Amino acid sequence: MNINDKDFYDFKLKIELIKQYKEQKNLLKKNKNNIFKILKLEDFEIRHSNFLSWLLDFNRNIDLATMFIKRFLKRLKFEDNDIENLVNNVMLNPEKNYEVTREEENKDLLIKFLDKKIIIVIENKIYSTEGIDQLKKYYNDIKYGKYKDFESKFVYLTINGDLPLQEFDRLHWQSFSYKEIKDILTDITKDHCYKNLDENVRMIIEDYIYILDEKTESTMDRVKEYFKLYEKNKDIMVEISKYVPQIAERAEIEKTYLKNNFSFNLESEKQCIYIEFKIKEIEDVMIKNNLPNDLFTAVISNEPYNKCMFIIEMSKDSDFYKSFVKDFRNNFGISELKERNGNFVHLYSHTFVVSKNENGSYKTEQEFKDRISMALKEFFENKDSEYFKIINYIKNYDFNNIK
Repeated sequence: MNINDKDFYDFKLKIELIKQYKEQKNLLKKNKNNIFKILKLEDFEIRHSNFLSWLLDFNRNIDLATMFIKRFLKRLKFEDNDIENLVNNVMLNPEKNYEVTREEENKDLLIKFLDKKIIIVIENKIYSTEGIDQLKKYYNDIKYGKYKDFESKFVYLTINGDLPLQEFDRLHWQSFSYKEIKDILTDITKDHCYKNLDENVRMIIEDYIYILDEKTESTMDRVKEYFKLYEKNKDIMVEISKYVPQIAERAEIEKTYLKNNFSFNLESEKQCIYIEFKIKEIEDVMIKNNLPNDLFTAVISNEPYNKCMFIIEMSKDSDFYKSFVKDFRNNFGISELKERNGNFVHLYSHTFVVSKNENGSYKTEQEFKDRISMALKEFFENKDSEYFKIINYIKNYDFNNIK
């Protein structure tokens, strides 16, 4: 494509406006010595789970845990009387009546009211999404395993309160957002007991509120601005990205892997942001059933620029795509699928790598490239991965019955 001087000038002007917008948003807190930022902990799920465990630990700080758990249980729809009874009973003997565990049988966080036989399971997702049947497995582990005699509640915690992908999980897991965590902590700072907490504890809480503010409201504001910019200038941004060294270099790593793997056919050497390719096993099925070769497309996406994603799409330009999508959703327990530009439906997506530091930029570029190389190999060559479940489903699908 050709970019004229006026288009490029308009594009640069919009970039400058967003830059000023970001600076204004962060001006007051620009020099804040935030402990989470200093230790670079804010983008790791395990660190957030550890922090939540600390907030809930009556044995470390009974006043903080009491304020937090009461508000948390209220948002989980516990009755006020039940909350008071639970908390009062814990305070009588925290070591005997209450326990919070991390990574017990792979569960991110378990809150156990032992004598009352109540358990709360928290699955924490910062950037990743749940694996196929992951939440269902965790649900069955609790319901029919060691804690089968407990009353149980299941919490799916994400940045924006996303719903689980599968219908079964939506029925049994309550969505919860980090904005709600932030709101609980903000409310605690207004509690008359808050001033009695140790000064260092108050500092940590306020630092964490700031981190969550960045990740929820402030982050969403910036994302909306970026999305508007991208939608209005998509052709220009895609063209410019070809000359951004790290994007082009990452694309070369991904294209090299695809070219060297006999299972794939690279569509074009020129692709950079969206690397489209064919999966030979699916191509063989299309040929066997006399179906269009472009019915299914695989994509490695380098957009947004701090992620590397794999996507399988299905074209809607066929008479039977609705039947296939319905069967696909039923098989994998998915309530709905995303559409792109109205022409394709996303059957599956998986984030390989997310990498950014406190400034929203990448860690060392070489580290990011190494992680991409490793992730490609692990995902496409591990026969137990979600990828092969999708491929096998398409391979074994009876297309003749829906023509």
